[in-house]
Amino acid sequence: MARKTLQGSYRKAAKKRAALCPAEALLQKMRVAYTRKADGTIVVDGDLSLRGKGLKELPDLSNVIVRGAFDCSDNELASLAGCPQKIGGDFSCAHNQLTSLGGGPAEVGKDYSCEYNQLTSLSGMPSVIPGTLDVSHNRLATLKGCAAGVGDNFYCDHNALVSLKGGPLAIGHSYLADNNKLENLEGCPATVGTLSCDNNLLTSLEGAPREVLGSFHIGNNRLTSLAGMPDTVPEEFHCKGNRLHSLEGAPKNCIYLSTDFGVFDSWADVPDALKRRPEHLRRAEMARKATVLQETITVRPLRLKKKP
Repeated sequence: MARKTLQGSYRKAAKKRAALCPAEALLQKMRVAYTRKADGTIVVDGDLSLRGKGLKELPDLSNVIVRGAFDCSDNELASLAGCPQKIGGDFSCAHNQLTSLGGGPAEVGKDYSCEYNQLTSLSGMPSVIPGTLDVSHNRLATLKGCAAGVGDNFYCDHNALVSLKGGPLAIGHSYLADNNKLENLEGCPATVGTLSCDNNLLTSLEGAPREVLGSFHIGNNRLTSLAGMPDTVPEEFHCKGNRLHSLEGAPKNCIYLSTDFGVFDSWADVPDALKRRPEHLRRAEMARKATVLQETITVRPLRLKKKP
């Protein structure tokens, strides 16, 4: 009798599992608490982690709302198809084999981390990231498709970016764009906390933010002038490893300057000879600008009217 009762329990449990959708079956197997709404939407009140499971594709969680964090990092994913579309906490798909973000969440409540993939496009990303956005260590040549607003830090370092155009228009704190192929700073937000663009190909600071609230790093580039620098950089200024002849244009209020001419604790400590470009370079620059202006002027011959 006991054996029949036990077999009956097994059959009931098997029927119950068969009635579950794949997402519910997975959550039960992982012992993750959830509720199911009348419309079939599944709500996970806490976090859901599929990190390091050796997954080549995600299970279908597209009808799941995760109110905590969702982590599918450290797998072998080539696509985010099946990802929950609404995540209340952090989202991480880092350390996979993704080339795009299609199928990813439409809404994220905190950080969005997709570093260490093979991304060539940011299409599919939410338009606003309330926390930190990390797209570093990918293969991006453009920031097109990037979120327009980032509440905290934005990391796009170690890519192949030739421009910052298409990137966020507003960020809450730091902007890191080191180790790319930038020649100028066009596309940078007007205000940033700390800005770091070390190890690029900068020849101009055109497009630099009007206001830097922290430190400014532009070391190891090809700058010959600091024209275009923000007037105010209240913390550290690093410009070592460029082709500067002076520190003209450097911020006057920073508390630390690291340059090819030495390290200074303030602008007042910089020798006067370094505060202005050498006169012969100044004259050469003026002559070059005059030549360019002359080449753009078209001289038309004067035509005299004949007397009747």
